[in-house]
Amino acid sequence: MWTDDEVRMLIDERKEGNAHYHSLGGGNCKRAWWISTAGKINQRFKTVYTGRQASEKFHGIVKDCRSMELSIIKDPRGKITRNGERYYLEFRNKFWKKPRLQFQRSQTQLQRQRSQTQQQQQQRDQNRQYRDRDRDQNQDQDQDQKKLLSQQQQQQDQDQNQEDQDQKLQRQQQQQQQDQQRQQQQQQQDQEQEVVQIFEEEEGGSQSSLASLAIWEIDDD
Repeated sequence: MWTDDEVRMLIDERKEGNAHYHSLGGGNCKRAWWISTAGKINQRFKTVYTGRQASEKFHGIVKDCRSMELSIIKDPRGKITRNGERYYLEFRNKFWKKPRLQFQRSQTQLQRQRSQTQQQQQQRDQNRQYRDRDRDQNQDQDQDQKKLLSQQQQQQDQDQNQEDQDQKLQRQQQQQQQDQQRQQQQQQQDQEQEVVQIFEEEEGGSQSSLASLAIWEIDDD
């Protein structure tokens, strides 16, 4: 039965020797690595594990952590185990996998840089589209505003012209009324003057008649 300290040493040995483990090549060499690791554990903890038992224990933990991961993502194949709960976070980065070669790392980094460059370019293009759209919208708004101001100015001009016409018509009507009043006053004055003249003429005629009559009376005497 593996103790926690023994499992910890097994995991640490694999972490530290993972690159060497994957460089061994064939199965016999890797079996020899497990035998050597089991020997180190036996020497320290006075146990008698075989290389096969050490390999099965480690890969059993790997399997439990994979099952734990499936359980976390709600995969029906997943299962929660004691080892999964204890070692999942540590095994999540898959440190036991074969290390990438330098070329593979370079290619991965290059692909990542290309992807970032493409994303940045897409973001710039998108930002430019947003700016163009905003500029077009602002231009449309400016045109609408200018059109509205022009319409308002035209309406004001029309209102002013109408007001001027109304005032002009009102002045004309007032002038006509004043002219009519002056004409009426002049006609009335003319009529009064005519009556005075008639009266004076009639008065003058009466006096002439009286003078003539007096002369006749003198002659008769």
